Amino acid sequence: MNLSRFRDRPEYLLLIMAAAVPLSFATWQALLNNFAIERAAFSGAEMGILQSLREVPGFLAFLVVFLLFLFR
Repeated sequence: MNLSRFRDRPEYLLLIMAAAVPLSFATWQALLNNFAIERAAFSGAEMGILQSLREVPGFLAFLVVFLLFLFR
């Protein structure tokens, strides 16, 4: 295959990323759940706390963007 063809078409990158993101997320979630339940002996409540803490940076980023929008 000619690599210049891939560089000229960003749709190929989009298709690769569209396939890679769900695959990587499913792998991460399976590894996290297996480790947390089997090795760390997390219960359902502890898994909920872990997942809640994982969302905090996203909410903070949203808050910062919202505040920047308000104060511009």
